[in-house]
Amino acid sequence: IPRLARRERERPAAAGVAAWLRPGEQLHALRPGHVPFLFYLQGRYRLALKAEELPGNELVLLTTPAQAEALARATGRSAQVLAEADGADQRLLLLRVGPAR
Repeated sequence: IPRLARRERERPAAAGVAAWLRPGEQLHALRPGHVPFLFYLQGRYRLALKAEELPGNELVLLTTPAQAEALARATGRSAQVLAEADGADQRLLLLRVGPAR
């Protein structure tokens, strides 16, 4: 039963993230750590280990605050915080990141 209860917490979290995505848009996750609710996005996400792996167009990004700051410093891309989320082991930010310059 604990597993079922955990599932019931993850589905609403995934739905909350999906609500920020435009039709046909994917969530990009930059080194987010263990994030169980990604499973419930059913393929509407892409994982990236490095900022260079992110596309240059506008995107929705899930990452840690430290990674978000490093991305802004390294690329100069603007970002708007849409929401905060909790991963299994750390705080995460959901951002709308502007296009690369």
